[in-house]
Amino acid sequence: VSSCHRCRKLKKKCSRTLPECQLCRRAGVPCSISDPLQSKEAVLQARVNWLSRIVNERLFPSFSIEEVETGTDFIRILDLVAQSRSPPGTTEISPSDTSHEESGVAAVLASLSSDQGNGSRGSYVIENTTAPLPLPSDAACRRFVDAYFRHVHRAYPFADRKMVTSDLDRMQTLEKCKDDPASLKLYLIMAIGCTTLERAGQIPDSTSRRFTICYPNIIQQFLKDSSVESVEILLLLSLYSLFDPSGLSPWTLVGILTRQAVAIGITRGVSRSEQLLPWQVELRHRLFWSIFVLDRMISTSLGLPLSFNDENPEISLPGVTVEEFGAPDRVQHTILLQNCRHIIQLRQLEEKILRKVHLASRISVSSLNRADKRTIIEDLRSHIENWYSQGCLLSPSETDNIPFHNTISWLTVRYYNLLLLLHGPSHFNSEFSPQQLTELQQYIQKYVQASGILLQQRQLPLNWITLYRFLSICSMLLFCFARRPFTAKIEITICAEILESFLDEWTVAKRSAKIFLALAGII
Repeated sequence: VSSCHRCRKLKKKCSRTLPECQLCRRAGVPCSISDPLQSKEAVLQARVNWLSRIVNERLFPSFSIEEVETGTDFIRILDLVAQSRSPPGTTEISPSDTSHEESGVAAVLASLSSDQGNGSRGSYVIENTTAPLPLPSDAACRRFVDAYFRHVHRAYPFADRKMVTSDLDRMQTLEKCKDDPASLKLYLIMAIGCTTLERAGQIPDSTSRRFTICYPNIIQQFLKDSSVESVEILLLLSLYSLFDPSGLSPWTLVGILTRQAVAIGITRGVSRSEQLLPWQVELRHRLFWSIFVLDRMISTSLGLPLSFNDENPEISLPGVTVEEFGAPDRVQHTILLQNCRHIIQLRQLEEKILRKVHLASRISVSSLNRADKRTIIEDLRSHIENWYSQGCLLSPSETDNIPFHNTISWLTVRYYNLLLLLHGPSHFNSEFSPQQLTELQQYIQKYVQASGILLQQRQLPLNWITLYRFLSICSMLLFCFARRPFTAKIEITICAEILESFLDEWTVAKRSAKIFLALAGII
């Protein structure tokens, strides 16, 4: 039992006797030691009442702060109160916005309730071209968008954050229809950001289920549109499909995306006749490299042909614009683009390994002797080491686990994934000496162990890419075990644990987890 509040305040030695201490009994005053929980609640309630009174008197004299739901964006409340106090004619109001017909706090609360919603409201379904897009609460929207730009935007920096934020600010007067590209783009960004927060453990795992995307309608609508914005929406749709177990195949969507990009000239340089501003040209380049990165990632994870066949595209790498360089947060822009370029180098390296090791024809491979193969392997291995070394120099500390593209844990997993891609079984690596088999086993063990650390840190995305890679790694593990049994119970258990971490909708992952749990019990 701790000392009572009175004794601590007076700096006296408390007897800590129940139901009251000796000093409080002698003074004839209530002792908090008799009911510490009730006393603590009373102190907290008194503080809440005091803060509420201050807010009501200083900021909202016309109503009580208790009328606003907990968790509502406070800045949003202040803006709406200021609008409600503005003289007539000074605030621009949409004719469709009926909430401003009221005055004072009624207008504020009506405006807040129009987009606040609760956990059971809204399914976020896009079903037809005239159906509205039910949006989550204002605070949740901003969290989703912020998560997207803090994490996904580092690898795919094609979206204009100022424009997306402006659309988010106009959310109440924005026509929320599927055929509006701006609202659909915002909707997809929020859906992707929601999956990021789920992975980081900051929201419940079932939150993203409320976002339901009708793939055929979106594809049909935006394939007819030969604009850059249609490519951006198809790219966002492809990114979202990575986390959707019941949607279209990401590889199929990326194939559609790349064909649309080629059709409207994204893969070519910007011509002078287009008369684009420098920052628009830069966004076009970033859009190309975002598609390039996604295409290479999916192709190498599935072992399927590339959609962009150009090995050396003549498109400038992402760079800092004049506006970004002159902005107060130019350091953040520079770090973001350095990280983006490092990811592009990773995908280019994966492509090079895929072309020279896995997609090379059997005729060309058969013409190589052991010395030629060793030279190719050593050259690719040196590129891998250089990429990892550069990444370690670009790894600043993060405040949380939302971004992970520049963490040592993620770099380590990608490093061993490259080694497995280079040394894994293929018609290029058709013969394994005992030493090569031992090295392959060590790479597998280190990759699985590093992935287990990522899972513990909530930095392992449970999506189709992780599933594809782990099924490949599991097959490689069985390949090594069949040729020379070794102690792999820990690694097999980690594989099963990672596959078991997928939600129930991922039936392939769940079935694979059961198989590996049974295998771990046999070994």
